[in-house]
Amino acid sequence: VTADTGTALVVMVNGGNLSIYGPGSRFGWIHTDLGFTPVYEDVDLATHGAEITAEFLLEANPDWFIVIDRDTAVGTAGGEAAASVLDNELVQQTTAWQNDQVIYLSPSNWYIVMGGLGAIQEMVDEIAVALGVE
Repeated sequence: VTADTGTALVVMVNGGNLSIYGPGSRFGWIHTDLGFTPVYEDVDLATHGAEITAEFLLEANPDWFIVIDRDTAVGTAGGEAAASVLDNELVQQTTAWQNDQVIYLSPSNWYIVMGGLGAIQEMVDEIAVALGVE
C-alpha cells in the first residue's frame, strides 16, 4: 500500500453504535504501516475506540472508511450488520461512500485473531485487494 492512499477512518460498528480508532490504537497499523493518512491524529486511544455518530463521519469526510463489524466477529444475535448501520443519509454524503471506498474487513481476523503470520498476511491482502494493488 502506498503513502498516497488518502485519508481514512477506522470505524467499528457494535450494537448499532459507531466508534473510531486512530494511530496508536490496536488498529493503528492501518495508518502507520499501510499508508492511510489519519483524518484525526488525536483520536481517544481508549480500548474501545472513541464513540462517534453519523454526523461525525460526515464532518470528518475521509477518502476511505475501513470498517470492522464487531457483532459479526463475536456472533452477536440480532446485531445490526455494519453495512446496514452505515447505509444512512448522512454517511451516503461522504467522499468514501460516494466513491465506493468503504472496506468491510474480515471480522474474525481483525477483531478476534489479530495476529499470526497467516492472519496478518490475509489482513494485508484484504486491504490490497480493496485498493486494487494485489
